[in-house]
Amino acid sequence: MTSPRQIDDFNLQTSAEITNLIKALRLTQSEIGHAKKKSKNPHFRSDYSDIESVLNEAKPILEKNKLAISHFPHGADADGIFSMTTLILHESGEWIKSTTEAPLSKLDSQGIGSCQTYLRRYTLQGILLQASEDDDANAASKSSPKSRIAKTAPAKKPSSPKKPSSPKPSAKKPSPKDETSALERLGSLIEELKDPDNPKTINEDQFKIVEKVFTEENSKPEADRDANLCVRAIGFVEEIIEGIE
Repeated sequence: MTSPRQIDDFNLQTSAEITNLIKALRLTQSEIGHAKKKSKNPHFRSDYSDIESVLNEAKPILEKNKLAISHFPHGADADGIFSMTTLILHESGEWIKSTTEAPLSKLDSQGIGSCQTYLRRYTLQGILLQASEDDDANAASKSSPKSRIAKTAPAKKPSSPKKPSSPKPSAKKPSPKDETSALERLGSLIEELKDPDNPKTINEDQFKIVEKVFTEENSKPEADRDANLCVRAIGFVEEIIEGIE
């Protein structure tokens, strides 16, 4: 019997052969629909796709393509880092597995359950390339930037454990592709921060500052976007989260 393969760069293990699994996964990704946003995040007054919505859309297509996905929690270590292994199986016996981890927001059963749900949902959506219905990043671009900025203007710059450092601007102007990539990363980060199950979060005033940057940049033509500003906003959030941890 051929031994499993270890791909260290991605913390990934696979069966010796994965040809059938990859074909089935490619079909599943092409057929999967958006997960409906049926749950509400009371903190940011936003809708999000819960695990039930993700599974309701995914299960029939996974079954059709002879795939199964299972999650195996390992619990938390002494530092409060929760880990979970995700296993993708094909009826041929081929498989891929990887372990993901995240810090617990609370060191109790509720914190563990919340973190496990968060990892299950985002891992599953990542594997299947499944977006959420009416993505918040797209919805933000349809609203009036002026009206959204007016709401966020009174917010004072929040204090944080340590002042975020601004990344040094590059010597040359970023290409439109770089600008779009930075804006997409910022939009994805905002979407994650709206998720009540996310163990990493910031307060509402801090969120408004980051959302304002995204809204303003997203309303501009591609050629006028400032990739460095989006990168600094991402760094701002990361510095706050690191300070909290």
